[in-house]
Amino acid sequence: MTIVSPTNALRLEIAGTEASSVRAELEEAITLAESVAREQGCCGVLVTRHDYGRFSVTISPEVPYGTTQESQDWAQEPTKILV
Repeated sequence: MTIVSPTNALRLEIAGTEASSVRAELEEAITLAESVAREQGCCGVLVTRHDYGRFSVTISPEVPYGTTQESQDWAQEPTKILV
């Protein structure tokens, strides 16, 4: 997990190839972000999937306080169905 904090805003980046380790780091990042959001008392947590094994967790004023939302910021190629 990488912590990026350019303007005192919390941004945690998670990347990996093993699902179990990515899941564990993601859960840890969400727990940390929720704790910081509670301390600030004004934002919620946004979890964004950028790729198969790459996520970011941020505190966002666009997310209601006390909630965690998920979004996807990647274009998955459509599945080709062979008939």
